[in-house]
Amino acid sequence: MYNYQNRQYIFKQSDGNVWDFSCDSRQNLCYSTLTKRGIWSNAVVLHKNISPWFYAEMDAENTFHLLFQDNDGNIHYSRLDGQSIKTVPVLG
Repeated sequence: MYNYQNRQYIFKQSDGNVWDFSCDSRQNLCYSTLTKRGIWSNAVVLHKNISPWFYAEMDAENTFHLLFQDNDGNIHYSRLDGQSIKTVPVLG
């Protein structure tokens, strides 16, 4: 059943890699990848103490763009290219 608070974004890159972005029960923004055996990797925490409502998208160059709000109300934008992440505040 659909639960608005437990949103996930799943993307398949042009090279076949599958990524899942979600917010865990401790309100951490995380990602997992699907292995070749069809098993999800352990979640990697990208940001801690965020609102569970976030947005993720992938562009044509397989770069991920994340927009989220921390628990203090600040809005942040992150760019993840698979190797590094850059986060900048959008609104404080």
